[in-house]
Amino acid sequence: HAPECRFVLASSHTIHGYRNGARDLPLLDADSPKIGCDLYTRGKITAESMLLESGLRWTILRFGIVFPLEYNSRLDPNLVRFGYLIPLNSRTHPVHLRDAGLATARSVADPTEGKILMIGGDDRWKRRHRYYMENIFGAVGVGMLPDSAYFRGDPEIDESWFYNDWMDTEESQALLD
Repeated sequence: HAPECRFVLASSHTIHGYRNGARDLPLLDADSPKIGCDLYTRGKITAESMLLESGLRWTILRFGIVFPLEYNSRLDPNLVRFGYLIPLNSRTHPVHLRDAGLATARSVADPTEGKILMIGGDDRWKRRHRYYMENIFGAVGVGMLPDSAYFRGDPEIDESWFYNDWMDTEESQALLD
């Protein structure tokens, strides 16, 4: 009903499948293969395909893990449990909640039409999962549990890893700051 508008789709970097943190893999980018591992990732892949075929003006933002503004003693128990399912040496590239919102708002007005952009923090945010677990739980006074409490990815089996990794965010940083 409004052909001059642009559809901005919030997608996810997880659509690129399992990412073995023990391997020297290239950074994820818009052209990295898409591998649906579960309902969530297959749904994101389907939504992207539908948008690309729709004839609408569009921008696709593939977000890394979006971190909240601050952590406090009332951490969501589901978030806490989830953190133990990701191998500590996984490559993780999150984005701050405020930056995710800013990227979304700017993608409507900036020259991003027809682009698929990887949205993550700058290079300082490219860390191993251990770094984030130590800092999150340290910030709320819980402290890090022993390594044995965390899931261990098998270096020989890609499917034993979670589907997150470092991204090439150069284009999105240049366009959306």
